[in-house]
Amino acid sequence: MPAAKIVGHFLKSQNEQYEIEPGECCGKCVPTACYVTTPSGETKVLMVDESWVPKDENCTIYKCVKEANGQLYISVTNQTCKPSSAEDCGPGQKYMPPSEGQCCGECVQTYCVLSLGQGNTIDIAEGQSVSSPFDNCTTYTCVMSGEQLSIIEQKKTCQVNSSEDCKVGEEYMPPTDQCCGECVQKYCVMTTPNGETILLNEGESIHFPNDSCTTYTCVMSGEQLVTVQEKITCQVNSSEDCKVGEEYVAPTDQCCGKCVQIYCVMITPIGETILLNEGEIVYPPNDNCTFYKCVMSEEQLVTVAEKVTCQVNSSEDW
Repeated sequence: MPAAKIVGHFLKSQNEQYEIEPGECCGKCVPTACYVTTPSGETKVLMVDESWVPKDENCTIYKCVKEANGQLYISVTNQTCKPSSAEDCGPGQKYMPPSEGQCCGECVQTYCVLSLGQGNTIDIAEGQSVSSPFDNCTTYTCVMSGEQLSIIEQKKTCQVNSSEDCKVGEEYMPPTDQCCGECVQKYCVMTTPNGETILLNEGESIHFPNDSCTTYTCVMSGEQLVTVQEKITCQVNSSEDCKVGEEYVAPTDQCCGKCVQIYCVMITPIGETILLNEGEIVYPPNDNCTFYKCVMSEEQLVTVAEKVTCQVNSSEDW
């Protein structure tokens, strides 16, 4: 506001000095300082152009001013504070009342305010980061820059953007509530001896034509699909591994050969081994009424004994 003009309070002998103008006969006493008394009774001597703010009037400035005619007066200026309350502070600011010896308070920024448009905002504390509600790849961070809080915008660059960024055996999963998509392993990947790539589902097994005894199975180990190799050890490798009455059959499209029964095996009372084809009959030398026959029973050849029942057993049956 405009300074008020107070006349008087300066005609004190100790605040004057004697001056004589050139060509004048007599000199005069000229004031050299202003004498100020505040409403509370505090006094102060101010030299010309000197200003003073009393302790009990932090918003009042007293100044000793000299006019063109040499007269002195006291200029009193009352400061108008802006801000004067929290209502004068902006978003993210807090009103701090004046400290001792100060006239006005101040608005101090305590947090960042992110504008979302249409009057919507997000408060962000210093050092805090928030994601954009419209873009999962954009992050806003409140940082101290110099002596002021400011918002830094950061955009994340995705390493995976489509299935073209995934490896063989992986499947691209687009983002849902996150910024970037990801490649998820769906298959085990195998390379055949001739360089062909084969994809195996979890639990699926395969073997190569030239090695039927080695099986490759896709299994979950931890959180990753891996191919496990398993080598089969055959119990039957030749005719030497087969029993009497069996014949060794070499493998075709499987790993191991097998022993196939082709005869019934019969041991005579004298310890002789007889091999019988299916349907073949043999009579023991000491018992003409009993014979042994090789038959198929439940996919297995077995020897069965049959007794001949005679219609005539004596002269009485005639």
